[in-house]
Amino acid sequence: MILALAVAGRNIRIVTERICNNTLWGLLVMKKFLLIWILPALCCSCFSLEQLSVDFLEPSELSFPNEVRKVGVVNNMSVHSDRNFVLEDTVPRLLELARRTSFHIGEPTVATRALADQLAGRKYFDQITVCDSALRAEDKVVREQRLSRDEVQELAKELDADVIISLENIQIRTTRLITLAGNDGLWGTIDAQVATNVTLYLPTLMLPWARVAARDSIFWEDFGYAPTRLISNRKSDDEVVEEASEFAASLPLRYMAPYWKTVYRYYYTGGNTEFRDAAYLLNEGRWDEAAKLWERVWSQGKKKAKKQMYAAFNMALYCELSERYNDAKQWLAQANRIRIDRDIREIKQVPNETGEYQSVSTEDLFIRYGEQLDAHIVAASRLRIQMQRFDGEKSNR
Repeated sequence: MILALAVAGRNIRIVTERICNNTLWGLLVMKKFLLIWILPALCCSCFSLEQLSVDFLEPSELSFPNEVRKVGVVNNMSVHSDRNFVLEDTVPRLLELARRTSFHIGEPTVATRALADQLAGRKYFDQITVCDSALRAEDKVVREQRLSRDEVQELAKELDADVIISLENIQIRTTRLITLAGNDGLWGTIDAQVATNVTLYLPTLMLPWARVAARDSIFWEDFGYAPTRLISNRKSDDEVVEEASEFAASLPLRYMAPYWKTVYRYYYTGGNTEFRDAAYLLNEGRWDEAAKLWERVWSQGKKKAKKQMYAAFNMALYCELSERYNDAKQWLAQANRIRIDRDIREIKQVPNETGEYQSVSTEDLFIRYGEQLDAHIVAASRLRIQMQRFDGEKSNR
């Protein structure tokens, strides 16, 4: 079966989310009559770090020529009647009531369609055409076989494609467990380790243009009191293979089209009116107005060096999100200069990516952000090249 998936509408977005880090009340351990006098002072002078989550559009691992606009996705997996292999490792470990490990070949039709659908969802190519019929229906044994140049050219002509993405193989290793839990309960889990192999062909080349091998895992779990009611017994091998095959199709996407990635940044807030007002403006998405407040603090002179350092650090973040990368590096350098000249050493409690708090020194924070900024600049340069294919569309608007 051949399906054409039209792709239209492209955009780049930056999404921010403010996560509060308020450790003020942990400091208030004085006697009640002292709190009345100390609280206003703390509210006015205590700076803290807030975490910001940002979605950046990251470049794909592979950079296609600009003339590659139409993609053909084909099913080049072997057809085999028995897609489930011999069981192994069925001996339960400590606290386990049951264990079963098995190997499977992915469902090629499901995976091929899912790969085409998800690639179309990236909105990077003009057209995605999928042929989910097996190209190697006559195979008697499971094997990998790359396409010849004649086959590639024939498929490219039939599918009206500039590049052929061939799904070669999907292997799935599942481990089912029933484990003892508290309150006489049981945990049922299924852990599927998935490996996907994809080959990319350009009709003008004699050999494959690129090969992608991607691995990851997908996990199911539930809690119950009867083994027969747990997901590890209720979900059949066919259901696991189908869901794992759809998941397997998503693994090579980051190699073939730009993708969104959530990263975390920090900024200073609290301490005085400008920083508190700026934090409120950030929460409202009014970055330009917040930046004006930080610039006002910066212009107050060296007598307030620490606040200047905080403002410069925040301005570096503002410039990074505004794609003014040279300005961002200059602001970060200014913040670092003040930190070194004034020998500012602070320890702040900040949340990490899992939400747990950890102690971070000012020096480590600045070094870490400098590395993140450098990596983002390199990625943005690559992304700019990959997005040049849309320059003509922008000029026609």
